[in-house]
Amino acid sequence: MSAAADDSAVASGKAVGATRLSLPDAVRRGVALHRSGRLEEAEAVYGAILVAAPDQFDALHLLGVIEAQRDRPEAAWPLIERALAVNPGSAPALGNAANVLNRLSRFDESLVMCERALAVVPSDAQTLNTRGLALRGLRRHEESLASFDAAVARDPRLAIAWSNRGLALHSLTRHEQALASLDRALAIEPKFAEALFNRGNVLGGVGRRAEAAASYTRALALRPDHVVALEMRGYALHCLGRNDEAAADFARAVALAPERTFAHCMLLLMRMHQCDWHERDAMAQRLVAAVRDGGQGVEPFVFVVSTDSATDQLACTRLAVRERIAAAGKPLWRGERYAHSRIRVAYLSADFREHAMAYLITELLERHDRSRFEIIGVSWGPDEATVARRRIVNAFDRFIDVRVEGDGDVARRLREQEIDIAIDLMGYTHNGRTGIFAQRPAPVQVNYLGYPGTLGADYIDYIVADATVIPEGEEVHYAERVVRLPDSYQANDRQR
Repeated sequence: MSAAADDSAVASGKAVGATRLSLPDAVRRGVALHRSGRLEEAEAVYGAILVAAPDQFDALHLLGVIEAQRDRPEAAWPLIERALAVNPGSAPALGNAANVLNRLSRFDESLVMCERALAVVPSDAQTLNTRGLALRGLRRHEESLASFDAAVARDPRLAIAWSNRGLALHSLTRHEQALASLDRALAIEPKFAEALFNRGNVLGGVGRRAEAAASYTRALALRPDHVVALEMRGYALHCLGRNDEAAADFARAVALAPERTFAHCMLLLMRMHQCDWHERDAMAQRLVAAVRDGGQGVEPFVFVVSTDSATDQLACTRLAVRERIAAAGKPLWRGERYAHSRIRVAYLSADFREHAMAYLITELLERHDRSRFEIIGVSWGPDEATVARRRIVNAFDRFIDVRVEGDGDVARRLREQEIDIAIDLMGYTHNGRTGIFAQRPAPVQVNYLGYPGTLGADYIDYIVADATVIPEGEEVHYAERVVRLPDSYQANDRQR
């Protein structure tokens, strides 16, 4: 409660006592003020009630709701927790508790609150939506989608559930369905800034950067202080090569939310692209400090060119794994031995196209010993009508396009095809999908070529390097076992 509201509550408390205003009447008065948007006056009434009756359920609960409305979940939670101690079976309080816990990233506890609320009021659409968010926070994306499906089945006009359903589908890389769900949300509520933001995320995820930037712009017109929309529009503009505009967005995000490490990270990258070294060292040190403090939002690709400390680089990638990758369940490969006549090697990338990686590796793929190895390409990049694309596709024995498949689907496909060695050609570069490897679809998993730094993950067994890329004695800074080629780790195509 604010100091002004606290003083008002004391005065109101005296007034309540002097007039013998009943607590039910006071609660009704507070609720009427609350519903009309007069939050400070409602807060004063609730505070007055608590002066007279410190354990009054409605006042505790609704004061917590006001704090949540002010985007202060850390202040909301103790009030709602106290309310639930008074009335543990209140479905509205349980639902609000779950919402607040989600905003505090306490997703396991939120899920418990949702189940308690649903035990009181089964199939409540708002609670099902909140449960979906908790499951998404736990990266249980299939279950999250099922909860949003149940929410919109219960209330087809619940725009927020359609929007969140789009997010769940996006996490499962079911992009067209995600866009359809978001369009449904916007048909119900055209000025829904969060749905426009989510739509931008989906469009960006499928490489439609210009459309993504336009969707973020529409969201920002409705909510100019939406910091993450600024960040994501900046990222989309960067991908379009519009780095000056991107830098302006990231600078604005930093000004609005100085604690947002990702915005600082990307602003530093934009300035490096512009050869602007103003404050470069100070900005890099801020990222180093963030990593040493265990913070989130530092991009490994930016960090690796921001410091020459191999210890900090390993710490950064370990944080990235923890932040981005769902807690590993049972690995898909569980020690089985395959009886193949040839070793099955799968190369995974979004860059089997006119790209530096393809220029380097195509002849290597062509020259694999086919009497001993079967070579499979797994691609989620664009299907370009180019000479480079045709040649690299033909270099594989089998070529699989997985653009519309989620990480789990791709991992299961690798396991079903009994891949012996899976090679990540991307790491933490643009469009990398290390989440596929996190599910351990293959007995041997390798980091090669695209990102010659550590991925910081225990599910990557080896990194292919040489004595220059990883000098002797530096192995301690790599989560992978280092395999050095005798001259250079970098293949080059002699046919270009």
